[in-house]
Amino acid sequence: MAINNERKILIDSTGVILTPGEEGKNCLGNGEHYDDNGKLIECCCDECDYYCCCLPKHHKWYIPYSE
Repeated sequence: MAINNERKILIDSTGVILTPGEEGKNCLGNGEHYDDNGKLIECCCDECDYYCCCLPKHHKWYIPYSE
């Protein structure tokens, strides 16, 4: 996973820009978004180093994401 330090952008190994937090609602890697060609972007939550940031806040493994 690459981190662009200029703008704090997280990019997974397939090039998907990740947005941790908010239970994954805004993340392009959550399996609910489409690419520019209309193809569904595969969910990559199980591979994400920041998965614990997307859990509900009351979950015991939740970790708040901070830039």
